[in-house]
Amino acid sequence: MLAGVDAHSFKRLRRGGRPHQRREEFVEWLDSQGAAGLGRSLAALAVLSQSKAYLYWCRDGVGGGL
Repeated sequence: MLAGVDAHSFKRLRRGGRPHQRREEFVEWLDSQGAAGLGRSLAALAVLSQSKAYLYWCRDGVGGGL
């Protein structure tokens, strides 16, 4: 159920909406979406839930090391 996502994910799932919104507004927006909109929301939620790995690259030892 997409309406159960945490409040920080609302903006990312809605895309282009206001940065702060109430859960009720988000649920209304979800209800108004067609299959394509729900598909985009599910794809965005999949990316948000992935584990992230950040790499640090240093050319020729410049910039120090970790």
